[in-house]
Amino acid sequence: MTLIRKIENSGLNVLKILKVKGRYLLTEAKSRQPPYRLYVFVDQEKKIFYTAKWEHKKEQKRIIRELSKILEKSLEQGLEQILFSYFE
Repeated sequence: MTLIRKIENSGLNVLKILKVKGRYLLTEAKSRQPPYRLYVFVDQEKKIFYTAKWEHKKEQKRIIRELSKILEKSLEQGLEQILFSYFE
């Protein structure tokens, strides 16, 4: 079963919460073979999941720092606006 399918079926139960900012969460789901991480933002109020990054485990610290900065901005502008401009 793919990670996205697991998230669709089980929601937050599959995700490890890394950071919380207001109504938004930065979370990750782990793939063991190969060792990759799927990073997901969650809008707890609207129950919306935004996939943000799929990276090898060795990049974990750098990616969490980058995504944490996005999460900091989320309260000012809303996650939808930030993700749209960040990933264009």
